[in-house]
Amino acid sequence: MRKINGRPFFRLFPFLMILVYMLMFSGSLQAKPWITAYVGDWWLGWNGEGTMPISKIDFKGMTVCDYMSMSPTMTAPFFDSTGNTYPATLLAAAANAAGVKCTITVGSWNTEAAFMNATDSVNLPVFVGDLTSFVKGCGLNGVDIDWEPLRVQDSTQWKSLIIALRKALPSPQYLITVTGGDGSPYSAYASVQDDVDQINIMTYDMGYPAGGYNACYAGAIYSAGHVDPYNNTTPVASCDYYLSLFEQAGIKKSKLGIGCEPGGELWTGISQPYSSIAGVKSFQADVPYDTIMARYYKPSLYHWDNAAKAAYLSFDTTDTADDWFLSYDDTTTLNAKLAFVDSSGIGGIIIYEIGMSYDQATGGNPFLEAAQMFLSDTSTAAIDNTPPVPSRYSLAQNYPNPFNPTTVINYRIPDEKHVTLTIYDALGRRIETLVNGMQSPGLHQVIFDGSNLASGVYFYRLDAGGFIETKKLVLLK
Repeated sequence: MRKINGRPFFRLFPFLMILVYMLMFSGSLQAKPWITAYVGDWWLGWNGEGTMPISKIDFKGMTVCDYMSMSPTMTAPFFDSTGNTYPATLLAAAANAAGVKCTITVGSWNTEAAFMNATDSVNLPVFVGDLTSFVKGCGLNGVDIDWEPLRVQDSTQWKSLIIALRKALPSPQYLITVTGGDGSPYSAYASVQDDVDQINIMTYDMGYPAGGYNACYAGAIYSAGHVDPYNNTTPVASCDYYLSLFEQAGIKKSKLGIGCEPGGELWTGISQPYSSIAGVKSFQADVPYDTIMARYYKPSLYHWDNAAKAAYLSFDTTDTADDWFLSYDDTTTLNAKLAFVDSSGIGGIIIYEIGMSYDQATGGNPFLEAAQMFLSDTSTAAIDNTPPVPSRYSLAQNYPNPFNPTTVINYRIPDEKHVTLTIYDALGRRIETLVNGMQSPGLHQVIFDGSNLASGVYFYRLDAGGFIETKKLVLLK
């Protein structure tokens, strides 16, 4: 999936990219919230042992694995599978062995012309036949059609492709994914929602330095009262705002999902969110999470906007030319988005893409670890789409750690209980009580502010219903 190029994403929502999943579950209900993780073939290598080996992917942190990507073509056979069969087969086998479905992405940004040619009345049967043969031949469980941008005038052929694929890859055996965009064809998505199980909105990389705008977060959950200065009316880009647009079109909440990217956007020349872009010197999207942590992250630069639910780094100097502002999705943002999924009744989330947060030194992936914790703590979703209840007590490691001056603490409780969350110093003296009272079951998040404390090692302890756990945090000023 590519990003919007040359358009202000947060203003021209016609260019918002949409992801639609037709999952294999019988009926319209999901057994649990979905987490679809995207894996670029450039990470795997031709034999699955590249920069991020298939053997190092923790499939327990996802419900669907999507292999990227191939392209539609302007000439027969309208689908380029050259060189992609072997890694696709290996990834599908590994995912299936872990009980996870595996799809294949076809398309990318600026492929609408090729898709239009491949799906005309003459070519559509050949195109669908090629895709179907590839999916079945590699042992895949479906296909992701990444048609970008999808214009209103092209939506008839888009819908024809979905219908043809559904017939060729019948549910519940196969999944079908569709991505759209240009023209905001909400009616097209609404018209097929009874035939699909997921419609995911790509709620990341939502800022762009277009004239007349202010800088906004790459992946905020809430607009937090901020409006687009272009018209002083439309909320700035956020998960909640874009979800409302789809709901207004009559699309069910249970069919909708949001997105998270292990990475973000770097603005130079400004140091704060919502700043005028008049001072922006340069802009870079798709800065990978591992690059952010290695090159830009310092505890003293980290900030968490609790109103917008967004993380960012801010470097502010007396010389504004050296200032920079980096808005990104980290594991705190992912946990916040998963909590939003819990509380809002929407269907799930996508992570694009997990290679950006893979740690080559340890073989770990903090995003998949956070997602695994979420999945292990969610029980079967209720028929009325109430948030799933955690199956056990758990206390997460605070993030960031070390921190200065604020950090986020997440914990889960499966029952309504009296909860205390307390901060202690290294000598065991109680410093502050963050929580002391009855709380409902679910994921809870607390921001701890250590502005008034000295640098050093501290501990936080959760006591709930007989469950007691203590973890260490480090304040570094």
